[in-house]
Amino acid sequence: RKTRLAFENVDGRIRVEAGGRPILEYGFDPGNFYSLLLRPNLRLGLAGGGCLSMSGLALYRDIHYLEDSDGILGTLGPLRIPEDCYFALGDNCTSSKDSRLWKKIRFELQDGREIVGEYGGDHWSRNELSGEIHILDTTGYLWHLSRREVKNFDAREEFAPFVPRENLIGQAFMVFWPLKRVHLID
Repeated sequence: RKTRLAFENVDGRIRVEAGGRPILEYGFDPGNFYSLLLRPNLRLGLAGGGCLSMSGLALYRDIHYLEDSDGILGTLGPLRIPEDCYFALGDNCTSSKDSRLWKKIRFELQDGREIVGEYGGDHWSRNELSGEIHILDTTGYLWHLSRREVKNFDAREEFAPFVPRENLIGQAFMVFWPLKRVHLID
């Protein structure tokens, strides 16, 4: 007979409903399960065999931000956001390049100036043989530096997740998530 099935896996609890009635509920300790980028598999079967036809399937997924041991999907421990700064989170927690992944690199020049740019992508490069460094700084200026101009040739990336308030331009005008609360901001 035609029956509506619902399955959910939320916060360490699995629940299956048939026709609006719970038929299975199971609690478990999720541990680091959610931070593993696995493609979940769901298998349905009929006890004793038989024929099954499904239609109208829909998959809904919560967006959640977590701490993980590598700091890839989250941060390594609690994070204090400085006053007058923002921490930007994307709408796809496993593939947004948002504040959780932002890094900068800093080079000190022999004359005492400091050059700061975004770490990663095409924003900087270092030629180990010639010693040339090419870096696009945070103001958009492209520097071409020789090895003798740079004090710390082996600079390392730093976690740089915050957006200062003065860097935000414009004004928010709409709340669009969750969809039930879409409205213009007065």
